Amino acid sequence: MKKIISTDNAPSAIGTYSQAILANDFLFISGQIPLDPEKMELVEGIDNQIRMVFKNIKEILKEANMSYSNIIKLTILLDNLENFEKVNEIMSQLFDKPYPARAAYEVAKLLKRSIETIQQDRFKSVMDLEKKLGAISVLKGSGSLVCSRINGIQKIGVCSAGNPGMAKGGMGDILSGLIGSFISQGLSLTAATEAAVDIHSKAADIAELELGELGLLPSDVINNIRYLLKK
Repeated sequence: MKKIISTDNAPSAIGTYSQAILANDFLFISGQIPLDPEKMELVEGIDNQIRMVFKNIKEILKEANMSYSNIIKLTILLDNLENFEKVNEIMSQLFDKPYPARAAYEVAKLLKRSIETIQQDRFKSVMDLEKKLGAISVLKGSGSLVCSRINGIQKIGVCSAGNPGMAKGGMGDILSGLIGSFISQGLSLTAATEAAVDIHSKAADIAELELGELGLLPSDVINNIRYLLKK
């Protein structure tokens, strides 16, 4: 048996997925971004962003009659691993011991290369990342790349949509949610990732035409994703 967990006190799902699913007494929560659920806008500043993410998680837990103490494992994705200590500081204020198990990642650090080196040869970088992790890899940027492996042979897909206004914190979180939603609908990992990258980029291009590139926010993209999914 599974039960959908949903609350208006956390950001609503932007695609074909749920805020959380309760199955056999285990609660699985979708990835959270620092989105204010009332304004549906990203908050500014790393301190506020971390606190907003945990607040959203808390509200979903509360809807399932749970709390931080019920969390077993956290996976944290950071734009900059230098903010790791800030995560520790805030978690120590919100969580009681024993703390949950946890993993934190900065994608650039996975390859042990600088961002500049990665950008110099984006195709090699995404291929090396796929080989190292054994997982489909996405390298966002001008012409986002999706590297997968079919019958043992690496394949790279190039997305021609997208614009520089997408270089904002939170855009990757929306993309991750889309990928997960497509997988839940039965698409293969490769198809789900490629479709999500394409729709995410096209939605951002619509927002850029409507609002301009300067100051483009992830929240500006959400309604366009809904529009494209209904087409």
